Amino acid sequence: MRGHPESPGSRPVAFWLQHVRLGLGMSATVIVMIAVNLLLSSDHPHARVLWISNGAAVVVTVIAWRLPWRRLIERGLALPALLGWSLSLIPLIVVLAHLDGGASSPMAHVILLPLVFAAMAYPVRATILVGAAAVTGQLAIAALSEMPAGDAGLQVTVLALVTVMGARIAHTHERTLRESEALAARLGELARVDGLTGCLNHRGFHERLEAAVTGNGPGPVSLLQVDIDHFKAVNDTHGHPCGDEVLEAVGALLRAHARRDDIVARMGGEEFFLLLPATDLPTATRVAERLRVAIATAPLPVSVTVSVGISVLPDLAGSVDELIESADRALYDAKRAGRDRVVVAAPPGVRTGVDDAGRRP
Repeated sequence: MRGHPESPGSRPVAFWLQHVRLGLGMSATVIVMIAVNLLLSSDHPHARVLWISNGAAVVVTVIAWRLPWRRLIERGLALPALLGWSLSLIPLIVVLAHLDGGASSPMAHVILLPLVFAAMAYPVRATILVGAAAVTGQLAIAALSEMPAGDAGLQVTVLALVTVMGARIAHTHERTLRESEALAARLGELARVDGLTGCLNHRGFHERLEAAVTGNGPGPVSLLQVDIDHFKAVNDTHGHPCGDEVLEAVGALLRAHARRDDIVARMGGEEFFLLLPATDLPTATRVAERLRVAIATAPLPVSVTVSVGISVLPDLAGSVDELIESADRALYDAKRAGRDRVVVAAPPGVRTGVDDAGRRP
């Protein structure tokens, strides 16, 4: 349902704040209209009641203006609050129109305002509900004014048509919103996914990394850092299109070996990460070895191998940053040892081919 606050992302807070201001502005407009009408009709028989009603409306509007709307919106109460406001205005308008002369009063036409507002802000069903209330209110004004049936029928018909038009506008807004949300979601996805391989990119990986680690609780989290061996030679010898095909194939193999909760990312160039939540070192080592063999034996445009560095949190690293750094050190050790192999990170405090600052000799 368009703009329904039970769907937190369906409408931004700014949208609802804008329409809160618009709705309260319409209410203030009605108050001013009543005041002007009373000032122009100093001998109005119901002036005292109308002034009191108008004063009460001012107080209620000021109170409504000072409500914590942002908090209400964030809690999903924007639509119920505004819909209740719209529906409560209609009987008030009926009473004021009756006191001001019935169907001939300018107040009788103000009954359109809640419906116009509904068409701009509410989903289709809520708009129809406000329209039905407005039609009922118009019938009440006509009955209290003893309006001829033909005139009353014409006014009600016009209001019903306006309701249909408002619902149509609301439907169009709803469809436009869905399309906009789908486009925004797609653009957000593209901003986090590597266009060549379909894996997450650097940004997408780091956005999901912390959540994956914290959501895993105290259990182990393994990181495989995978690098294609001699990839520059592939590009130099066979051309970049061939290199792109190799990257695509390696990315596809990584995704094929990943489980539902695993995170596969291309971090740039020929380097990939595979994060394995709830995975200990022996399991991660088996996964890495299967990947290494699968890539080495895959029918790629050019035969390639990969080197893999493994680290495990918390066994071999004390933080997410250390997890990445230690996997990087292990990858370097795999490269230095001859490539096409899997190397596990050294325990904390044990020096390898990379110094403690993360610099490679």
